[in-house]
Amino acid sequence: MVDFELKFDELISETKGNHKKLDVNSILGVYYGLSRDGLPRLAFSSSSASPELKSTKVLRVEQGWESPLVYWTCFDLLQPDAKKAFCAFCMNLTEAVEGFVDEYSALLALKRRYTIWKMMFKNDSGSALSPEKMQGLYGELYFLKNFLLPNCTPSVAIHAWGGGDGNSKDFAIQNTWYEIKTVGANSTEVKISSLTQLESESDGHLVIIKVEKMSRQFEKCDSNVENLISSIISSIDDEEVEEAFLTKLSNYGLNSSCDCFSDKFDVKTVRRYKVDDLFPRLTSVNVPYKEICRAEYSLSIGMLNSYIEE
Repeated sequence: MVDFELKFDELISETKGNHKKLDVNSILGVYYGLSRDGLPRLAFSSSSASPELKSTKVLRVEQGWESPLVYWTCFDLLQPDAKKAFCAFCMNLTEAVEGFVDEYSALLALKRRYTIWKMMFKNDSGSALSPEKMQGLYGELYFLKNFLLPNCTPSVAIHAWGGGDGNSKDFAIQNTWYEIKTVGANSTEVKISSLTQLESESDGHLVIIKVEKMSRQFEKCDSNVENLISSIISSIDDEEVEEAFLTKLSNYGLNSSCDCFSDKFDVKTVRRYKVDDLFPRLTSVNVPYKEICRAEYSLSIGMLNSYIEE
């Protein structure tokens, strides 16, 4: 693992425009240094042109060729206050291009990983998601990747996700819906935050995902938000669908202040419950007092076993 914070701190006395090569397992050349105007830079060299990438207000992308067999893709940090996020960005892009045996695959991996970060740097609101909301996002993406995508097209799955659009249900697809609740491994109850959250004229599903928060050293498929986003994007071959997915992530609140790449989870159980007229829920229809317009309540997870769907 490359300590980019230390690497860039050591560049204070370096000449502008200087690049130093990193010793990493990549078919691409990976460099760090300073741009000609003194900005922190991460750069990749290849023998063929990289897909075109666009800049943001935080990241400047420069692409070009030095000779017919030497092409460059460079990322420069424009805003000094985002240096910590930029270092995480550098480490993550470096890891993304490791292990490939052909340049095309490595350059495609670089594009996909940058696309994720571009979305977050574009939505630089200055406030990170709370740990609770990050855990909730993790659960929704886990469900999207492992349950919806295997059963429908990426376009249908992505457009079914409410994301940060403010929809009353996390997922609405065809004539049913899914509400995802992600709780700690030892949780005994799940919170329902409104009268409308489980309310619908059609039957739906409550999905309770129990997770355990893990250390940064934990390595497992689908262990964090970044892994899930990368996996989902890799399954999308339509730019409009990809843009819709990234827009939903941005609306959810992901930005360059989010430390989502270090929050890791281990999924312990996934239980799906049928929500119909027999399911214990409070709605605007069955609350007896019209004066009550808003309410929160909790369900005992252990008491819901009779509603579990196989």
